[in-house]
Amino acid sequence: LIEENVQIKWHTEIRLEKKISRDFVELVEKAGCRLLFFGFESANNRVLSLMAKGVTREDIINCLACFTGKRIWIHFMYFLGFPTETEVDAKETLDFLTEHGAGITSIGGASFTLNEGSPVSRSPELYGDLKLTPPGHDLAIDYNYQISVGLKQNEGQKLIDERVKTDSNFRKLISNHPMARNHILLLDRERWVDD
Repeated sequence: LIEENVQIKWHTEIRLEKKISRDFVELVEKAGCRLLFFGFESANNRVLSLMAKGVTREDIINCLACFTGKRIWIHFMYFLGFPTETEVDAKETLDFLTEHGAGITSIGGASFTLNEGSPVSRSPELYGDLKLTPPGHDLAIDYNYQISVGLKQNEGQKLIDERVKTDSNFRKLISNHPMARNHILLLDRERWVDD
């Protein structure tokens, strides 16, 4: 895009990686990137390790620092209730999002959904005493599950709802979500678009 002088603005989904650097950020900004959706998932190191994300909380903080002062919208996607994740673990994630809100433009999250064919569904024994109930019909792809350690299925959403009610900074990050239901890109023209 840079070599061919292609003048487009674009967005993509991206993993949080240790190798994201200030040089990388400057390059994608120059190439026209204006929005990155990160699969953040959690700020708790134990949960990140269980998910095999390949990053730590500290790596995430370092990655965010690379975007300081850049015109790239940072959207963090997260979920609560990964098997064995406790309420304390989940609140660590919610606190992280608020504490680092200056570097995060928007967030989107929900309760963990256990999909058929996922690493968790293929090896439930790695996640405590996880008991799976297969999808109920042919087109279903989500398992119901029970677990004795950590948040129960859908308890993550209750924590999110409570945080929305009690934390105006958290509410602001949610309300900044850059995509409408029909996925039309909504950006503040003066801040994010070159004329």
